[in-house]
Amino acid sequence: MLILLDQMESPVILHTEAVAYGDGALAELLSQGILRETCNAAKIPRPVRFGPGTDLIIRETSRGLFGVSDDDDFFDPLPLTEDDARQYEVSLPKLVEKLRKENGITGKGFENDSGLIPLGTKLLGGTQSVWVYLSLPNSDEEAVLARSARLRVTNALHKAVVLVPHGTTFSTEARRILGDNGIGLLSLMEPAVRGNLVLDWTPAIQAPAEPHAGERPYLFRKSGQVWTLVFERKSTTLKDSKGLAYIAHLLRNAGCQCLAADLFAAAAGTEGAIAIGSAGDVLDSTAMARYKSRAEDLKDQLAEAERNNDQGRKEGLRAELEQLADEMLAARGLGGRSRKSHDDREKLRKSVSMAIGRSIRAIRKHHPALADHLQRHVDRGHILSYSGDLPWEF
Repeated sequence: MLILLDQMESPVILHTEAVAYGDGALAELLSQGILRETCNAAKIPRPVRFGPGTDLIIRETSRGLFGVSDDDDFFDPLPLTEDDARQYEVSLPKLVEKLRKENGITGKGFENDSGLIPLGTKLLGGTQSVWVYLSLPNSDEEAVLARSARLRVTNALHKAVVLVPHGTTFSTEARRILGDNGIGLLSLMEPAVRGNLVLDWTPAIQAPAEPHAGERPYLFRKSGQVWTLVFERKSTTLKDSKGLAYIAHLLRNAGCQCLAADLFAAAAGTEGAIAIGSAGDVLDSTAMARYKSRAEDLKDQLAEAERNNDQGRKEGLRAELEQLADEMLAARGLGGRSRKSHDDREKLRKSVSMAIGRSIRAIRKHHPALADHLQRHVDRGHILSYSGDLPWEF
């Protein structure tokens, strides 16, 4: 829930996302009124059990719920459960009440001033009073700084503390601006991990620390259901998506050639175990191992040909890799339906490529420089790869 608050002002969370945090946590949030069930979702990410593909539009029929895709390749209705479509809305007023109660903040009512929500005042150490605000959404440090600029503190006896749902890696300049304006910053994520929202207020009244000397300028890290992205020391956070997982795999394996099927499996953590259907004869483990070994050898040769700029050899190796992919997909099958292996390969390629494209567009809204870098260096053809040479941390 806190992760979603960093992304939208009136977040809605799917049941399938909520239960990932544990049924007990979901039940508690519902009982407190912080989450409340709303009407069913109209569109959902394609459930993993159906294999790769685009989002599904939900259709209610007399026979139950079904999902259909707006992509021409996915016209078959897929049977869905009530939990697939169930979703909850986050009640910000209830969240504010909980924050006040658990942290001894004096305040009342609810007001959302363009993403800045005043909670009230908090007495620290029995002598110092601070004004407390909740800021959201916080897609990047610019969003936090823009709101903080409205809270410039001129009285040395008072400070302002801004609460953010998820921690952010701030640049040196951002830290300086916050300190100059007398503003402390606290993340709700750490107490939330403990199962409450009781904050440690000590860091909020201390001068912002300078970043560690070893701090890396390039980060692509997933924590729970959110990704923290840092490029050239500027950071942003994004909600988890398949496309971000694909990009992360390519960044970790810079220069390597990935088939779409293997990238899909690696990002899902299934090591190539794509859903086996009825298309073709299923290969035994020995035969599949030979196919994978040959694919790895071809990828190494292709990387060498690209380093040597050997265009003729590259085309021949790519053609052989694509033929091998056809044979592997024909043996595996996808989604329980018999289809031509070329169609399976093209389906996977399009699904993976489109997911990466959507993620790059989402990144561009908050971090154009990172989006430009990925657009230049991520190859989304039949063979996917990342050609950059930056020291990414994960």
